[in-house]
Amino acid sequence: MVHLVLYSPKANLSSKYFPYHGYLGLTPLRVEGIVRTRLDEDGKLLPAKSLTVAVRCYELRLGRLTVLSSHLLVDHALDLWRKPDDHDYASIGDAEFPFRITLPPTVGGPSTVHFTDYRVFWKVEAVLNHIPIAGIGA
Repeated sequence: MVHLVLYSPKANLSSKYFPYHGYLGLTPLRVEGIVRTRLDEDGKLLPAKSLTVAVRCYELRLGRLTVLSSHLLVDHALDLWRKPDDHDYASIGDAEFPFRITLPPTVGGPSTVHFTDYRVFWKVEAVLNHIPIAGIGA
């Protein structure tokens, strides 16, 4: 199995928020980090198609117990790794992938807000698209 970890090179690892530079909607907003893949002790490589990192803004309508609806408002993604074109999958093991995503000042997403039944928030996400694994999925 492969562990996928998202690091910030310039911040405290125990920080609640991922660091960024700039002001949303006023100046270019830059998000920098590192995505690391690390093998388990078994040393098995994972066949995968791609590794992507994204900065996304979500809008949620909350009910008493669950999320009633969710919408993706802003999505800026960057492919860090892709399989070769002549293969269905390629193995991925221990690796480090630095990234830098810049959101232009014209991005139409709102800032973060949290009410009892409504929430808007930003996330930095890393996604590894791998072969289907029983009990885990794709």
